[in-house]
Amino acid sequence: MSQPTLPVVVVGSGLAGLTSVYKLLERKIPVILIDKMDKMGGNSIKASSGINGVLTSTQKQFGIEDSVQGFFEDTKKSGGKIGDLNLQQKLVKESTEAIRWLQQDIGVPLDLVNRLGGHSQRRTHRSSNIPPGFEIISKLKNKIVEHEENLKLLLNSQIVDIDISNGKIIGLKVLDLINKHEDYIKTNQIVMATGGFGFSEELIKKYRPDQINNFRIHQKNKTIKQFTQNKNG
Repeated sequence: MSQPTLPVVVVGSGLAGLTSVYKLLERKIPVILIDKMDKMGGNSIKASSGINGVLTSTQKQFGIEDSVQGFFEDTKKSGGKIGDLNLQQKLVKESTEAIRWLQQDIGVPLDLVNRLGGHSQRRTHRSSNIPPGFEIISKLKNKIVEHEENLKLLLNSQIVDIDISNGKIIGLKVLDLINKHEDYIKTNQIVMATGGFGFSEELIKKYRPDQINNFRIHQKNKTIKQFTQNKNG
């Protein structure tokens, strides 16, 4: 992979956003991280239950016998059998490596494992005496700081326009929500890590009308406008 001449813009600083930033910075790729909140973490920092994984070192330590197929069947059943089976398979199969990466590369102990709703085995991992969302976000932030020379952080900021020419992204406009100042960033790569559109009934009706009566997450810091711009672009 050749190093981009322009920075990669990552929008959203939850678990997906910070993971993307860290993996890019590891490769010495310059990154601009944008979040409209006044601190990093998004909704991920509020996560309080744990992260599910199968065939992990923690499960083995506690003598828990589990399987990828068992995890998949539980996931399919919990989703009311209406979820994307390919995505569910990917989630389950890659969960072992996800837990290993958090433990060994990021330094999150995840030394406890419990059985929570919808699971037939103990496979929800967390560390002792600390909420998992806060811990994972904190550890990722510490890792990112190690590469801060290639990172520009724009908090209290929001994308107001994505500039597209001949079907390709060439830049974007960012609004400073405090000073009400707009800035233009040249980039040809954007990682949208702003979460879903569960807060917007309008977008659910437009893109997934079949899901309008199903459970939705209502979080006021969901970035609906950014997602809409991304879809239209």
